[in-house]
Amino acid sequence: MDSGFRESPTEVRLTRRVVARQHRDPQGPALTPEEAAIKERNAAMLAERLDTGPPWPAECPVPMLPVAQLYLRDIPLLRPPGQADLLQVLWCPYDHDPGHKPSTALFWRSAAEVGDVLAVPPEPYEVNWQGYVPEPCLLAPEAITEYPNSLDLSPEMRLMVED
Repeated sequence: MDSGFRESPTEVRLTRRVVARQHRDPQGPALTPEEAAIKERNAAMLAERLDTGPPWPAECPVPMLPVAQLYLRDIPLLRPPGQADLLQVLWCPYDHDPGHKPSTALFWRSAAEVGDVLAVPPEPYEVNWQGYVPEPCLLAPEAITEYPNSLDLSPEMRLMVED
């Protein structure tokens, strides 16, 4: 694990929210009352974190961040194992070798067998980089045909494509 940037996912989201709002309304308040309350709560948590230090993964399991949830019904070209029809992608909030990137985990599941769904998934104590905190979004998958690079074609085929 890298010992660089350390910030809680809540702090990352608050910073993003403030920056986005200030971008939309540069003359608006620096913080809304709700943002100020979140910032105050985070400052108290930070003081406590500095006193106690972060828990080490060996002592405390680190929740992985949910990145994507893909259903076979939306992406029929997925080839799941067995009866699985749901792919969940998670990553660790810390840098890992090689390449100082988050470690990724894939879980194939059967959507029918997923029981109690948590309204709010557990979050890690901190993240190594703001970009490791995913933004909620929806995907609209679509099938595409990928063609070879024109330089990979024979000279005759290139002329046909040009025409």
